[in-house]
Amino acid sequence: MEKKKRIYEGLLKTLVSFYLVLKPIYLFPSGLPQISDFILVLLFILLLFKHEKKFSLDYNVKKKIKRVIPFILWVVLINTIWLIILQDFTLLRPITYYIFNYFSMVIIYKLYLVFGDSIYRHIATRISIGLIMQFILIILISGSSIRTTGLFNNPNQLGLYALITITILFFLKSEFGKYKYLFYIAVLCAVCMIFFSLSKAAIISLIVFFLLTFILNNRNKILKCAVVMTVVLIVASGLGGFIYDKISEIPIIKAATIKIEKITEENDSDLGTGRGYDRLKESKYNIIEGVGEGGFDRFDTLKGLEIHSAYASILCYYGVIGFVLLSMFIIGALGKKYNNYSLISGILLFGITHQIWRNTLIWVLIVLIILFNHKRTQTEQNNNTPRRFYQYGQKEQLNK
Repeated sequence: MEKKKRIYEGLLKTLVSFYLVLKPIYLFPSGLPQISDFILVLLFILLLFKHEKKFSLDYNVKKKIKRVIPFILWVVLINTIWLIILQDFTLLRPITYYIFNYFSMVIIYKLYLVFGDSIYRHIATRISIGLIMQFILIILISGSSIRTTGLFNNPNQLGLYALITITILFFLKSEFGKYKYLFYIAVLCAVCMIFFSLSKAAIISLIVFFLLTFILNNRNKILKCAVVMTVVLIVASGLGGFIYDKISEIPIIKAATIKIEKITEENDSDLGTGRGYDRLKESKYNIIEGVGEGGFDRFDTLKGLEIHSAYASILCYYGVIGFVLLSMFIIGALGKKYNNYSLISGILLFGITHQIWRNTLIWVLIVLIILFNHKRTQTEQNNNTPRRFYQYGQKEQLNK
């Protein structure tokens, strides 16, 4: 029996590893299941079998995860109604996305029941390996192209993947232990991948993420850092021109600079027509309940295409009701910790001009935040200490 249990748990961890390492590999067009998705389905099937729950969690954890169910039911209802009206079966696809992503959260929850806190380190290290492998493959296959997609279908998918994985790595920084070097290598690879993608949304989101993370996690060191930076800038000012001339000639840096400088000149930077926000005007008579996600040929704005915004799409397709239901779930998951909001600031900013809700890793991140919030609350209660501002990467101590 003990041997079977070890084999079962070993198989679970192996599938988790394959899922995270293969996540950035897209063999099929966007919107279709990829290799990693099939692995996640297999993982879910295995977790349906009876297994020993070595660790327990407060019912509030499960309750917070289930708070997304009303939103998913609303998605099913609205898309089904518009499917009947329009006779367009593309409205079924979003239903499968949200249901699949809900079960991805359930999988992480169940994995915690089996492995406890050790699953965090497993996730962190495997994501790091996946990032490093993707970075190496980009170097090998990019050729002479300046803007790369990696193994994704387009550069923005690469940028979003790198942005989400950086966020997860910072969240799980304390779990690396003696493998701390792996954290820094993986983050460096992810940053390079964002610049390789030349996704302006990802680049700007990354900068905001680093700024907020630094400021909120080092509030007592800001003055000292400001003094050091001032000295460094004064010393470097004499060499600044020479250094800039050399660095600016590097192709990827030059291309990124030009891309950022022309942000306001590009048509797709216009939120109304370029990103599809004008579709909200078209659907104003259904703004309460939404017009369903699919059948895009019925709209004049970006005809035949979806809205390129995580927020405008929810508001347009599922109305104010859907927007409120999803917002309640996200806010409930993040809780009252300021750092949770700074942590996902980059992803949320990216969502202004791109879709983000279909990416399963975002939902994995959300359930990790729920689990960590529960852990912090328990630690504070056990230690009988007041709530404090939590710094990511800081290992928490339980009562000794």
